[in-house]
Amino acid sequence: RFSGVICYESIHPGLTAEGVAAGGDLILLISNDSWFGTSAALNEHFSHSILRAVENGRSVARCGNCGPTAVIDARGRVVGRLDDYTPAALRCDVDFIDTPTLYTAVGDIVVIPYFAMLLVCVLRRLPKRKRDSGATAPSGQD
Repeated sequence: RFSGVICYESIHPGLTAEGVAAGGDLILLISNDSWFGTSAALNEHFSHSILRAVENGRSVARCGNCGPTAVIDARGRVVGRLDDYTPAALRCDVDFIDTPTLYTAVGDIVVIPYFAMLLVCVLRRLPKRKRDSGATAPSGQD
């Protein structure tokens, strides 16, 4: 069984997680990246495929019409990849994995503790406000 993702759906982690939670053991991603030209956006969009693989603990088979066509394993390692704008076929072995990850099970809620710790750290670094704006000089110093 597989979970299908089309182009920009891959930048939304929740959509991919829903497909995996519904029983996808492999993530299949098709993408039209032609409008990126040869800019860095090709690799930026590709990097989301790596994130989806790691978050969901699933291999990703990605097919791009001109951008990266690749296979990514469940740990985010690129197993095989064609050069951009290369008319060819890629053949790789993929793993079908059915073990759920914490992210697949609970979604973005797993990042709340990290944001809470970040907020505490930021608040501790803020300068302390003076409590009494009309402070008097300490005794003995007239």
